[in-house]
Amino acid sequence: MSWWTSGNRWPWRLRQSAAATLFVTSAPTSLRSRAASSACSGSHRGAALRWVLASTVPPWRLEHGRVRVPAASTSAANMAPPKTIGTHSGTFHCDEVLACSLLRLLPEYRDAPITRSRDVDTLATLDCLVDVGAEYEPSRRRFDHHQRAFYETFDASKKTKLSSAGLVYKHFGKDVLRQVCGDAADDRTIDLLYKKVYDGFIEAIDANDNGINATSERPRFTDNSNLPARIARMNSPWNRDEAPAAQNERFSRAMQVAGTEFVDYVLGLYEQWLPARAIVQEALNARTEVHPSRQIMLLKRWCPWKTHLYELEAAISGNSNAQGLPILFVLYLDTNRMWRVQAVNQPDSFESRLPLPEAWRGLRDEELVQVSGIDGCTFVHASGFTGGNRTYEGVLAMAVAALEMSRAAASASGPSNSQPTAGRL
Repeated sequence: MSWWTSGNRWPWRLRQSAAATLFVTSAPTSLRSRAASSACSGSHRGAALRWVLASTVPPWRLEHGRVRVPAASTSAANMAPPKTIGTHSGTFHCDEVLACSLLRLLPEYRDAPITRSRDVDTLATLDCLVDVGAEYEPSRRRFDHHQRAFYETFDASKKTKLSSAGLVYKHFGKDVLRQVCGDAADDRTIDLLYKKVYDGFIEAIDANDNGINATSERPRFTDNSNLPARIARMNSPWNRDEAPAAQNERFSRAMQVAGTEFVDYVLGLYEQWLPARAIVQEALNARTEVHPSRQIMLLKRWCPWKTHLYELEAAISGNSNAQGLPILFVLYLDTNRMWRVQAVNQPDSFESRLPLPEAWRGLRDEELVQVSGIDGCTFVHASGFTGGNRTYEGVLAMAVAALEMSRAAASASGPSNSQPTAGRL
């Protein structure tokens, strides 16, 4: 029987109350003080979570195959025994690593020891199993996906079979998001993030573990920089003899990597992506004021806009406000105080709906001014997806000229080609 239990209370959990407190039960006193100080400022919730996640795992000692936190760091001796989590021993994969990380975010499991084993009798004693046991029984907290008859997906719109990460997220994801985002996140926000996080983070891990390619076409390159690949490289080398305890230590570090990336992704959506939605909505509603075509949009402030634009366009498709859609160009003032025109790309593609004219691409400054006939031009990217100008009037003129040139080319091709499309210029 090969099994391991980490008694380490994984050092991250943030509660918000009148005075927020960060519980870091296994970290050094200096770490607890620093993290709690950061948390109490309110606005530094994300920084506190990330800082604690990056901290070093406290030293453990091995007793009869069981890894325990030193007694000095255990502060809940008189409390009920913590819930227990089990997964398989041996080579680990991103899905069960992330599944364990997600469970540890929940109050119910934040102190849970993790047993890595394939011994049936050992696993039967544990409260929650992920990626092992050949059972999917949510009521009994059994979350394996290797059964022959398993076809569970995230929802009816999805075709990707779930891994243990997807199963845990499907059943606990909203509670996990509340722990990461805090009490200020209302139900509507959690519902929006719940699907967004699955689409943008969890589904790729499900697909990877189940051998599902992102596209039916042959990939143009190999990607070994993604999270599953990086987690896989954290396993013990095949040509080096390591004790089971060393592999278990690697599993713990892998949990920290996967958990940190998950928290960073969620907080990025909650703190940065989500607040941008109102800015994009306002710009979409005001597009008639920018140009009569309604196909040029002005952002009053730069923000992450692409996915919001796609979703908002889809939401109004078919009603009176959809006239002129899709948006072809977005104008904004960049972080260097330079005006930019950016061609909107097709969803899930680098191909622009309408790139800037071929004759402009790769040109800069005076040469670009001469060719385009527009004052103040600074550059156009070689692919035509973006360009710059010293003034708002200049970038607007660039977008309008591109639109009119496309329409002229479409009209010359015949009445059936009246709408601007990618590649026409």
